[in-house]
Amino acid sequence: MRIIGGELPINLIPYSVFFTDSGRSSLRLILRQKQIRDKKIAIPDFICDVVTKVLEDEDIKFTYYHINENLEICYETLDKIEYDVLYIIGYFGIKYKIPTKYIENKILLEDNVFFYDFFNHNNAKLWAGFNSYRKISHLADGSLLLTNMTFDAKDIICDNAPYSINKYKAKYMKYKYLLEDKRDLNKEKAYLDLFSLAEKQLYDQKNIYTISYNSIYNLAKYDYTSSSVIQKKRFNELLNLFDKYCINSKAEEYSFFVIKIDNREEIIQFLRKKGIYLPIHWPYKGQSPVSNILYEKLISIPLFFFYSDEEFEFLKESLIEVVYK
Repeated sequence: MRIIGGELPINLIPYSVFFTDSGRSSLRLILRQKQIRDKKIAIPDFICDVVTKVLEDEDIKFTYYHINENLEICYETLDKIEYDVLYIIGYFGIKYKIPTKYIENKILLEDNVFFYDFFNHNNAKLWAGFNSYRKISHLADGSLLLTNMTFDAKDIICDNAPYSINKYKAKYMKYKYLLEDKRDLNKEKAYLDLFSLAEKQLYDQKNIYTISYNSIYNLAKYDYTSSSVIQKKRFNELLNLFDKYCINSKAEEYSFFVIKIDNREEIIQFLRKKGIYLPIHWPYKGQSPVSNILYEKLISIPLFFFYSDEEFEFLKESLIEVVYK
């Protein structure tokens, strides 16, 4: 029998752990490490423009490889380029098993923006991964960064990021607005303006902050297991209805159900008239010298448990109405 009492033991994870205010701050921290600073990074040609902005801000050399229409990595394009760091994205909850030859003697950098939790599942000798809690939960900021390399964290400012303060203010204003029986459009404009200000602050920010105190509290209260069960159920419901359009059927995390469809703009406008605003990952802003058809055809459907079953049913029926009209 084990010893009972005293300090409780714990099996530590084999990584260094950091919490920053955002995915882009985690990326900046990674790029500022001496073992990466002067390296050339291979990035996918289907990517959020924020990533390329951060790479350019940090004066990092990078080149592109191709992502196929089914979200698979086109390894033939990787064979044709030279790189020191392979940047992969776990698109919409998909985990990629990378052949050893593409990460041997390389650094593997994983953008797990769609994952609540993750690990070095490719067993890369040199690895760093990060997520973005604000993209997959109700948190206004926050990112988990894990690595098996030695990192210098001197650039992290132990304070709330200015944008996160305004984000939380705007979120609370929206919460109160949605509870009103008679909604005041001036109040709606006020929180929308504050959201816009916060987004601009985040876009311009080059400092790296820790996760905010509000987000630490909310993260501690977040029931990941229960929410995952609900989101997986909703994912499977949509998969039964829209299997031929689904592009992330192999997902292992279920924050979004993603469809690839030709008449995307028509669907988006139809849903907006019903008060449904779906995100697009990602709007194409010409950041890649190689265009990718995925920018033009994807719609992401949120599965978050914060939406009630009634709200999800309304979303589902609205999608059926417009997709199968």
